[in-house]
Amino acid sequence: MSTTTTPARETSKILELGEHKYEIRKLDARSASWILLIVSQRMLPSSVEGQFTGMPTGRTAASKEEFDAIQGMCLQTVGRIIADGAPAIPIFALPNKFTYPEMEYDLATVVSLTAAVLSFNLAPFFSAGGLQALTNTLQTMNPPTQTP
Repeated sequence: MSTTTTPARETSKILELGEHKYEIRKLDARSASWILLIVSQRMLPSSVEGQFTGMPTGRTAASKEEFDAIQGMCLQTVGRIIADGAPAIPIFALPNKFTYPEMEYDLATVVSLTAAVLSFNLAPFFSAGGLQALTNTLQTMNPPTQTP
């Protein structure tokens, strides 16, 4: 009888930005799925979109509310590490409150952390062939037709 061992999934990682260390954690699968759907349907850059045939046409940009929801979900997974061995302190809590007031206007850090969380959470999907499966699914979807 043979046993197969599945490698443990990485659930967090440490990122250094400037003078601070941050712990980035995984989103739950449902939240990550919703973000992936929004990113693939509404935020895919045109330079990437052109690489796929059959992508839905007439896509709209994400609304401010959708963007805020995605960024909030991402930032909720981040904690600042104050001392080695100490638990990371969350940097953000909904509705839109930073734990560290200086982050409110630190565009570079907030965007970098958001991008790092998205990459950490979505990259495994793309590297595991999920992009092709998603593209195939999106190609078969037809928006409802309007009848006069």
